[in-house]
Amino acid sequence: MKLIRRGDMWAVEFRLIDGTRKRLATGVPLTADKAKAEAAAKRIIADQLAANEVDTLAQALDRTYREKWAESKSGGVMRHMVNVLTRGPLGKMRLRDVNYARLKDYCETLKEEGLAPATINRRMSAVGVAMRECARRDECARPDMPHFTETNKRERYMADDEERAVMEWLDRKVASEKFFGDDSWYFVRALSIVLLDTGMRFSEVFKATQRSAALMLHDTKNGKPRSVPLTSRASAAWYGIVNGPHYAHLAADPNAWAWVDHRWKQAVAGGGCPDITLHTLRHTCASRLIQRGVDLFTVSKWLGHSSVKVTERYAHLAPESLSNALSALERGPVGVPSTNIGVSDEDSARLRPSAA
Repeated sequence: MKLIRRGDMWAVEFRLIDGTRKRLATGVPLTADKAKAEAAAKRIIADQLAANEVDTLAQALDRTYREKWAESKSGGVMRHMVNVLTRGPLGKMRLRDVNYARLKDYCETLKEEGLAPATINRRMSAVGVAMRECARRDECARPDMPHFTETNKRERYMADDEERAVMEWLDRKVASEKFFGDDSWYFVRALSIVLLDTGMRFSEVFKATQRSAALMLHDTKNGKPRSVPLTSRASAAWYGIVNGPHYAHLAADPNAWAWVDHRWKQAVAGGGCPDITLHTLRHTCASRLIQRGVDLFTVSKWLGHSSVKVTERYAHLAPESLSNALSALERGPVGVPSTNIGVSDEDSARLRPSAA
């Protein structure tokens, strides 16, 4: 949508779902508040789009994006998803022609091109939502959606010796670059410690505020605020981050991730573990908590997962959990000293190991 001046009135330029360009007067004079013109323009566009019949899957996807996804946290991701789908062979397909067989053929083509099952499933999920909305309007029937089994690989995490190697490389880099007045490597080192010990996502670092010995996060992926305690080394690293010259600049830079990732790749390559990404540090935090006996529910709250089911991917890292459960039961019910409850004295003597 774009407001333009036409004579003494505001007009609006926009495109219909099929790409047709429209320019219509809003009826609001230039002397009026521009907000009134914007409100009138939105009403005009809504009326025009409602009158423009949805006939193709591309139109259905675009309408669903506007109505369901545009204002969500994943709006940018879904905009890209819709663009990919509408530009492909599915986009021009009429709603009445969309069926399981055609969707399955499309998915098989994507598999041949090397796309992961998870990526294909996400595309089909978007198509399914759009088709469901159309079915509610009696515009079409929603077909069954293809679904592919996803390969659930164990998460990569940083081992203790890998952490030492990377940190030692960063220490050398910090020392060598300090002579030239470059403290960007100090920022990367401090940031990696914060990510390791808090499990925060990279984007959350620039939204966090410190309160006592914890970081407060209000704008999170699942919409639920949380508090993340700081270890002593993470507290020191956080102080260095927020009081350094790079934090404020990167917080406002849309390319902040690329700036840090470029340097992080050099660090992990120097440490001999080039496959460790910035996001691996989040997995590492989760893995260490589990390995050190923290229960899944607490880890889920620490990481800000939407549910404990998301955290269950790390459950295999607690190999002693069943042994601990057995030990807990072996202790017997509270207040009952005997371990032979319900066993006769004769059977108890027979079952008792001999002194020999």
